[in-house]
Amino acid sequence: MIEYVCPAYPHISFNSLDVPLTREYSIVAIHGLDEANLETWTDPKTDILWLRDLFPHEQLNARVLAYGYNAESLRSSRDSTAVQTLQHATTLIATLCADRELSNALKRPTIFICHGFGGILVKRALAFSSRSRSKHVEHQRSIYVSTYGIIFIGTPHNGMSKEAIQVRNPWKSKITGSSQFQLSLQKHSEVLRDITDQFAPLVKNLSIYYFWEQTKTSTATGKIYIVDEQSAAPVQDDAGRSRIMATHSGMVKFSRPTDAGYRVILATICRFIKAAPDSIQSMWRNDERLLAEERRAEAEEALRGTQFRRRSSTIETNSSEINKFYTAPRCSTTYFTGRKAYANILIESFGDAFSPLDPSGSDLFEGSRKLNQKVFVVCGLGGSGKTEFCLKYAEENRSAYWGVFWIDVSSDENAESGFASLGLQAGRGSTFAAGRHWLSTCSEPWLLILDNADDVEMEVTKYIPRRRNSHVLITTRNPRVIDYATVGNFDFRGMDPEEAIALLLKYADLTKEAKGFDMQSQKLAKDIASELGYLALPLRHAGTTIRGKIHSLERYLYYYLGLRKTMRGSLQNKNSDERSIIATWEIPFQKIVARSQSLECKDAVDILHIFAFMHFESIPESIFQTFWNSIKGTGTDLADYPDIFQNRLMLNEEAEARVRRAFGVLRDHSIIDYDVAQKVCSLHPVIHGWARSRLGPPEYKWWLGCTTAVLARCISPCLEASGREFRRDLLPHIESCLSALTALFPSFPETTKQATEMDKFASVYAENGRWMRARGLQLKVIDLRMKILGWRHEDTLRAKRSLGQIYWNLFQVEPCIKIQYNIMISRRFMRPSLASFMTWPPLKPDYVEYCTALNDIDRVYGSLGSITYRDGQASMLSKVSINIVAQTIQRP
Repeated sequence: MIEYVCPAYPHISFNSLDVPLTREYSIVAIHGLDEANLETWTDPKTDILWLRDLFPHEQLNARVLAYGYNAESLRSSRDSTAVQTLQHATTLIATLCADRELSNALKRPTIFICHGFGGILVKRALAFSSRSRSKHVEHQRSIYVSTYGIIFIGTPHNGMSKEAIQVRNPWKSKITGSSQFQLSLQKHSEVLRDITDQFAPLVKNLSIYYFWEQTKTSTATGKIYIVDEQSAAPVQDDAGRSRIMATHSGMVKFSRPTDAGYRVILATICRFIKAAPDSIQSMWRNDERLLAEERRAEAEEALRGTQFRRRSSTIETNSSEINKFYTAPRCSTTYFTGRKAYANILIESFGDAFSPLDPSGSDLFEGSRKLNQKVFVVCGLGGSGKTEFCLKYAEENRSAYWGVFWIDVSSDENAESGFASLGLQAGRGSTFAAGRHWLSTCSEPWLLILDNADDVEMEVTKYIPRRRNSHVLITTRNPRVIDYATVGNFDFRGMDPEEAIALLLKYADLTKEAKGFDMQSQKLAKDIASELGYLALPLRHAGTTIRGKIHSLERYLYYYLGLRKTMRGSLQNKNSDERSIIATWEIPFQKIVARSQSLECKDAVDILHIFAFMHFESIPESIFQTFWNSIKGTGTDLADYPDIFQNRLMLNEEAEARVRRAFGVLRDHSIIDYDVAQKVCSLHPVIHGWARSRLGPPEYKWWLGCTTAVLARCISPCLEASGREFRRDLLPHIESCLSALTALFPSFPETTKQATEMDKFASVYAENGRWMRARGLQLKVIDLRMKILGWRHEDTLRAKRSLGQIYWNLFQVEPCIKIQYNIMISRRFMRPSLASFMTWPPLKPDYVEYCTALNDIDRVYGSLGSITYRDGQASMLSKVSINIVAQTIQRP
């Protein structure tokens, strides 16, 4: 609702402001949560509404509008906060558009004054307005184009403390536990962070001034700042900042023109009004030109048409070949529900694999990349169903592509490993460059899915091969990745309420036709879906919990809210959505822990702790069998391993059955996905993070060490060719462990055991062409062994030899020669027995290790074309050393 604030008191004179009176301006004031519309701006002692009674309307030729909304609906609603905020934001835009159109003032410069949550609402509204580019809704874009500046007064951009949120407890729910809205206002809230990310691209076109409170508010527990300075006034180079000597409520209430806070706000408004006309006119000219170009491009596209028509559910190509490559990590769930509208938009955006790209796409790509590469971004909260949606799309449209390739890009290491696997699959070499180059040269249409591109520091374009006839689908939680889209993007939120309820009931194995299902059951399902934010992943877990009769439909919400409340203290660093999701896993997992006297439940708990430190995708079941094989016939002490690994006497079939029973427990509670055909397990990234973060420091350290030891045991010291593919599959899991170890131990490795494990990991990186990574690990191994074991120790020398080979493959010849020469000298004077010194000549021993070192260094010189080696030995020395080695080996 908009209320026009009309002057009722004499105005003070502002002749010195030199404000032109020939233009009109709109000033829109938006209140916060704790007070009603006009009450927010009214001094309670004098009853002065400063927007009406003090503000110089006539002198500034401005009209003031106060926008009101129902704050109570936000506080009490069970709907997702993001959904509720968007609904209020779209209503604000629609109301302002209607007012301006009816007043024939569509291009009137606008300034927003926002208190508290009103600033969050304006940020979301302007983000929505800026994206209204379609010709049917482009009138909504006029609000963004006409906005010159925003004055934020006590707006919690980065959230509020729990004490501040609960100071008046205005949104106390009748149900035990925090409401979705209350959680979304806390520090580290993903809802607030997402709104800030959506608003960030608009900041460069706006003038902004931040105000924060300087007087604490009295509460029952003491005095606190409702919104602290860091949250109310983020530091920006091009934004103004000032404090107001008042409480959070009092900082927007003035009774005299001489009030210090009023004077600063008024001066800011006057400054904005002076600069607004020219800036807004320029904005309108540029925007009209861009929209005209888009309309022209759309018309040309419509006239040109497409070369190939789509079927109803797939994309057609002119290729007669069937799909040749398909590397998706698993199948989509059979419970997949809804998202039909999104699927249609994606199909429409991609079109066929040969149609030209709309030239109005992303400016991040130049030349042929912009004209031919079709990149679509699926952005959304963790657990909203992005990966599942892409799996479903890939399955249903598989026949339209010659190749469907899936790369996990949660880190640069995993992304490079994924492309290296593609290169190996294509026979081009197991390197990142080989895989990327192969895709960039393929003439057949392919689909590349880059999953989990969440790292804000990642250069995403590095993993998008430049090739026409290609489609690239990216999933991310980082809204800035949307900038890389050339044909469109989704902002995945909660599901449609009806679809969410249907998904919950499907997992719970309840249908509307089932016996005993009534309107009360429907309402309970709706309440659960609403409390879970309509997010697909927690709905899946809630349904599985109900189906497993851990809690009934009637009692689930009670236990869920109670658990979420008790967990609040242990999840300080989690945002509100993650807290809501995590509680849905704790319910079934605690039930599994309670049943740990059962062998399969105990094994399930242990396996989840192991999986917590591996990578969340494609965990091979064969890890267990390989570990068991590695300890056969050895005296390995297994006391530091979980029970499931201590099975020396267990038959292979019995051991495999035991592992699969544990997998079944976790799968039945929807904690892991287990692909029986491929024999791999997977976890959702958010579940993976929860499984790790729920461990206390001692448990965390123990399970990380255990997982690292298991992986190292799976790596044969001989690196047999038969196990190369398995070791390549271990790379993401090795990287996951190394990242956790480096974070936990600043000087890792710290023990000889850790050095041995790192040495094995380095060998796998080297085997797969990851020479730089292998070099970094091997240098750390040598450094620790030199300190603890000394430079003469056999393990130190072996690590140096591996490093020399790594240097050679990196074409770093000088360090390679230095380290190999160092090894040769060490071997010359460190002989296995006294008899080894009784040779002639004495400085040229013939035992195996020395000859091997001699052969290594001579191979380098021979490859470089050297005829002689240091002391005059012929380059044929390599053949002689091989003969000596052979003779030594044959000795009894």
